[in-house]
Amino acid sequence: MPKVLQPPQEYRQPRREGKHFLLRLALRFALTIIVVWAMATYMEGLEMTIEDLRATVSDSATTAPDAVIGPRAWVGPGAVVGPGATVETDAVIGPYAMVLAGAWVGPDAWIGADAWIGAGARIGPDAWIGAGAWIEARAVMAAGAVVEAGATIEAGATVGPDATVERGATVEAGATVERGATVEAGATIEAGATIEAGATVEADE
Repeated sequence: MPKVLQPPQEYRQPRREGKHFLLRLALRFALTIIVVWAMATYMEGLEMTIEDLRATVSDSATTAPDAVIGPRAWVGPGAVVGPGATVETDAVIGPYAMVLAGAWVGPDAWIGADAWIGAGARIGPDAWIGAGAWIEARAVMAAGAVVEAGATIEAGATVGPDATVERGATVEAGATVERGATVEAGATIEAGATIEAGATVEADE
């Protein structure tokens, strides 16, 4: 029987090889489209994330070069944040409020319009300082403390967690209002005094 000669391997199935080439090309194209779409989606999400983290500082507000304004914080018109002061994440500094040198305003704290936060004072997370309230130097407002409009917390005084100092009341220098206590409107806590946790102090008649 005569010997049958076979063509070289590379010439035996030209049609099948052509189909494989087109299939690989199509797969590469599809993969490229998926990668480009994924990158575009990632970059869009990253841009939105960066935008979400930005603080909002009014054009008419003044912030010292070394002041720290945290993500999503808001500093209103005419407000001042002094040298070395820190305004943490989601905190609000109302219009024309003053946050002086070295003061610290914690996350989610609210400082009302025209309020005064003295040098080195500390306003804890979720604390609420009403409009026109006066927090003097080195005073400490613990987490969740409430100081209503027009109240005064003198130098070095402490208002404990979830305590409330009502409208127009005064906590004199070095006094302490412990956790959950209430100083009613117009009342005065004398210098160095301590109001026990949960107590209520009424204004003098």
